[in-house]
Amino acid sequence: MEDLWCVIGDFNSLLYAGDRRGGTSVLDSEIAAFADTIQACGLQEPPHHGSYYSWTNKKVWSRIDRAFINTLWYDQADFTQVKYLPQSLSDHTPLMLQITASPKTRPSFQFCDMWTLNRGKYKDLREQQRTARAALEHLQQALANDPTNDSLLQQERKAQRHYISIISSTLDITRQQCKVDWIKYRDAETRFFYAKAKQRKLQTYVYSLRDDDGLQHHGFDAVSRVQQDYYSSLLGNPTPGAPLDPTIIAMGPILSLEQQQPLCAPFAERDIKDAFFSIPGIKSPGLDGFNSTFYKAAWDSHGP
Repeated sequence: MEDLWCVIGDFNSLLYAGDRRGGTSVLDSEIAAFADTIQACGLQEPPHHGSYYSWTNKKVWSRIDRAFINTLWYDQADFTQVKYLPQSLSDHTPLMLQITASPKTRPSFQFCDMWTLNRGKYKDLREQQRTARAALEHLQQALANDPTNDSLLQQERKAQRHYISIISSTLDITRQQCKVDWIKYRDAETRFFYAKAKQRKLQTYVYSLRDDDGLQHHGFDAVSRVQQDYYSSLLGNPTPGAPLDPTIIAMGPILSLEQQQPLCAPFAERDIKDAFFSIPGIKSPGLDGFNSTFYKAAWDSHGP
């Protein structure tokens, strides 16, 4: 499935053991073929809300109506969810696919590891990749016409190594930008990879939330207000606290003066350096956008 797909409707098949209530128990043989098909097609269920069971005869309740999308769906679509509506006069639950514009964060500066490395290696990678691939394909075409030519075989191996090194440079940047460790060569700069990165981000969004009064709120703005109200009430308003009473503190276990002194000692430059150099470069940067790679590379001039 090389394009974005959404498959929705009555499949008349169960996917999980808990998809039927009442009647006979769900057997593995009932779900195996459907589950294998969904996996083979690379489909997955988007988030959903509403009734879990989608069909009933008032004696048996089953989830046989579903919506599936593939990863490339997120190449063009935004936050997607499925709403299971009331049945009304039907024995099936209508499904409504909802596509909502997700909140867009303001772009911010982020330091790239490649800036500490060879500029020539990372300059205009797209053009380097295009040129290297064209050169490799030209040699392979020539080799197809003369497969025993040792000179062409050596040139092809060299061109392959060069092309792979350029792809690796592209992955160095992409790994940091998307913080995805499982990138493979076949996923580099493909629609699938960027759609997967977008999907990974959208999975963290909360579209529906219930407040303390039991009311359900839908929409990103409404959820934001519920969260803000909850934590504001939880944390309360700032009030001046009573000063610490040393006599009460002394009644419990305390450290001796000798034990306190190392804890109160100022940090040495070596302590700070060890802490920075232990942080991988792919970890999230600080508020200023600079990650640990920047400080490692510039330690001699910018260190404490």
